[in-house]
Amino acid sequence: MKKPVIIILLVFCCAVLMAQDINAFWNLRHSSRDNNGKIHLRWEGLNEYASLPYEAYYSTGNIWQAAAVTDYQSFTKEALIPYNFGQRLRYRLKTNMDYMGQAVSYMHAAYRDSDSFPIPLEQQALIAEDATGDSLLIYDPALDITDSYVASTSTKLYRSFGTVSGTFPTTINFTTYNLYASLIINPASVADTLAYAMVYCSNILSLISPGVYRVNMEGATPDFSRIGDVQTQVSGGKLYMSCDWATLTDDPHFGTWPNALNSLLFTDLTMRVSIDLATFTPELKPADTGAAGLVIFEDNLYQVSENNLPVLNLISCDLNTQETMIGYNDANSDFPLSVEVFRLDAGDNPIYTPLEPVYALDGSIRIENNTFDHGNFYRVSDNLIDYVVLETPMANDEEIQVPPARLSCRIYQNPQAGDKKLRMVFDGLSRSPLKLDIYNLKGQHVIGIPALSPQAGSWEYTLSRSDYPSMASGVYFLRFSQDAERGINRFVIVK
Repeated sequence: MKKPVIIILLVFCCAVLMAQDINAFWNLRHSSRDNNGKIHLRWEGLNEYASLPYEAYYSTGNIWQAAAVTDYQSFTKEALIPYNFGQRLRYRLKTNMDYMGQAVSYMHAAYRDSDSFPIPLEQQALIAEDATGDSLLIYDPALDITDSYVASTSTKLYRSFGTVSGTFPTTINFTTYNLYASLIINPASVADTLAYAMVYCSNILSLISPGVYRVNMEGATPDFSRIGDVQTQVSGGKLYMSCDWATLTDDPHFGTWPNALNSLLFTDLTMRVSIDLATFTPELKPADTGAAGLVIFEDNLYQVSENNLPVLNLISCDLNTQETMIGYNDANSDFPLSVEVFRLDAGDNPIYTPLEPVYALDGSIRIENNTFDHGNFYRVSDNLIDYVVLETPMANDEEIQVPPARLSCRIYQNPQAGDKKLRMVFDGLSRSPLKLDIYNLKGQHVIGIPALSPQAGSWEYTLSRSDYPSMASGVYFLRFSQDAERGINRFVIVK
């Protein structure tokens, strides 16, 4: 049998999680579309939460589909989600925690672009199923909760739940009524015993009516104070409810929103209300409480028209300690799927060693290396198709270490077999002719490119595979010049 104090325990549970800044989906990140047409979702399950069973869902329209979750590393989880460029993809995660013997779903809400009512269940997020046959003080199949759901837009909050009977009668007789409530608890509210509720019921003798209420649970009997309107509808054995976010957040007692974890605690409650006609005093008898969910309100949305290659920049390179730090930036916020450092052997063949990027709390990504000598090359990819290569300077290599005063060039190339193109992105250009020449390590001129007419500012130029068929695997120099400015970059070709 459930206990009425369970709601108070859940409030305490949520407050503890927030106080400890616990996040079972830490560092949730996405890659670009890989060579199998999927993006990679990864996140860390911290400490004891790493072993929890995780669920991942995605939607490119309204219907949510499940994606398999696997262990990428000991504390890192991964889900692969199909994606086509241009799609509007949403994704969310879910797991279950046990706190003081009470199961709590820890999850993202299901987001939508537009408001409509009611929202079909397949477009909502299932909080959990609830055991049947359990009760608090009374039992009635119409008051026995079976499952509960949550969804959101930027302006409205949606809740729904079912009962064993699939019915929601609100009037039993002239003095006896049923009340159905979706409880909303913000641990940052001004009082620990304060909750909010979307209520579905009859107009009970001017005591309570359908609406959004502030609920004070400090005394033996909850005290309801109406603060706004609610939408309700019974359909297909479920009760659907919705209210404006502003109804909650504008209430001065609701507390800080968003709070530290962007999270609210939800559970559902059914009650039998009896009225003493002599005194018009209501007696409230709790019937059932539904599953509890700590719901994160973050709209995880991914929509890009194409992949933008990441940009690598040298943060520091200590020639004495041989410690190197490289910054990683991506316009689409894609994380690196592959990070490798490599050196060339005597035959100019690369020797690769994988590295793990470092994820900082501020969202930045770094690549740190304390093993190899300087003059290494780093190749990084956010999709396992296209790679960006950066070389760290070599000792006494003055020409490579000193950048041009204004004109600069970044080279993106894929050191794999095939017809991939060599991409050169120039910055600081004028409209004067731009001359490009490519040399090998022996200083021999390999390719001379006729003077180009770039646009001012930033400009991109590509060489296709057919433009350099004679270039074997190895290290090459690109010399570029415009007016009185000139520069040189190294790059690598691996066939």
